[in-house]
Amino acid sequence: MFWIISSLFACFTNVEAQEFNLDDTGVEEAKYELDYVDLWPAKIVLDTSQNLFKLVWFETDTPRHTDIKLTDITQLRQVPAYEGYTQELQIHLKDGRYFLLDQGPTTRKTAQTFAVLAQTKIIDTTPQSKRIVPKPKPERSSPILVIGSINDPSALTPPSIIKVVTEKEADPSVDSTFDNSTLSSAAEKVSIDQTIKSNMVRFRSCYVKEGRKSPDLKGRIDIKFTVETDGSVSSAEIASSSMPSPLVEKCVVQQMQGLRFEPQPEIQKDIVYPFVFTKQ
Repeated sequence: MFWIISSLFACFTNVEAQEFNLDDTGVEEAKYELDYVDLWPAKIVLDTSQNLFKLVWFETDTPRHTDIKLTDITQLRQVPAYEGYTQELQIHLKDGRYFLLDQGPTTRKTAQTFAVLAQTKIIDTTPQSKRIVPKPKPERSSPILVIGSINDPSALTPPSIIKVVTEKEADPSVDSTFDNSTLSSAAEKVSIDQTIKSNMVRFRSCYVKEGRKSPDLKGRIDIKFTVETDGSVSSAEIASSSMPSPLVEKCVVQQMQGLRFEPQPEIQKDIVYPFVFTKQ
C-alpha cells in the first residue's frame, strides 16, 4: 500500500536543451529537447527501502518511467516567488537533470518531507534563479508524491484512489504541558515552541516512515536538548520514551539536532520537549 504524502502541481516554461535519456522502458536512448512534460512527471514514487525513487509519465500507452538513486540527488532547490512567478521546488541530479516537485505555498512542506526521507539538503536560491514554472501557469494534472515500493505493479498505475496522510491520521502532537523551568522567560518558551511546531513535518516523517511497517505504532518521546546563543542545537538526547521503535527515536533526535532556533540571550540548557505519536 502506498502512502501519498502530498499533491503536486504541474506547469512548464521554455527550458534549455539538454541531452539525457529519460526512459527506462527499453526505448533506444535519444537526445531530447526538453518540454514541460519531460520535467514534470505525473507520479513520483519514493522507495527508501531501496534508496531509489521512480518518476512516471502516463502520456504514452506504456507508462514511461525512470529509476534514480537517492545518492544521485545533489540538492532540492527552493526558488522564491518573484514578480508574478510562483515559488517552486526543483530536484537536481548529479548528471545535470532537474525536475519540478512542487510549486506554490506548499513547496516548503514538500521539501522538508522529501529531504527527511531522502536524506538530502534544501538550498534556498535567489528569485532570479532558473525557473520551470512560467506565468501564467498552464493547466496540467497535478503529479503525486507516493511513498512505497517502486517494484509494486501499482507504481506504474495512475492512482484511482488517493489516500492522503493528513495531520489527523499521522501527526505527532505536542503535549500541552510543555513548560520548562530552564527557560528564563515566557517569550523564550514561545519562541522554542513555535520553531518546533513550524518544523513538525520533520518529526512527522520519522513516524510515518515506520508507521507504514507497524500500523499500531504509537508512543511518546521526550527530547532533552540545548540551544546555543546563535540558535543552533549543540546536543539532543532522549529524556524518556514509550516509543517501541528505536528507529523513530533516533530519527527524532537527529531532526532536533538539525533545527535552527531564534538567537537566544543565553545558552538554553536541558530543555525537554514532548512528542506524542499516534494515529488518531
